[in-house]
Amino acid sequence: MLRQIVNESFLSLVHIAAPLDVCRRRDVKGLYAGAATGRVALMTGVDSSFEAPLKIDLQIDSATRSVTDCLATLNDFARWRLSQ
Repeated sequence: MLRQIVNESFLSLVHIAAPLDVCRRRDVKGLYAGAATGRVALMTGVDSSFEAPLKIDLQIDSATRSVTDCLATLNDFARWRLSQ
């Protein structure tokens, strides 16, 4: 639906992928722990479903790559996209 609203030349959809166990380990705010105890409701991937996007321009697997590498990939993509 977003692609219909926003001009394609101004839109790039990027999916930063990480499995649930990685998200739980990185949870500095305690949201996943809160979901486990019922303090946080409808936590995506826990008690609310998550469906990976089907039509993306870039996917970055953050579970197997460093933050620096992920940022470099995103930066390279943004530079390429701006040159189009």
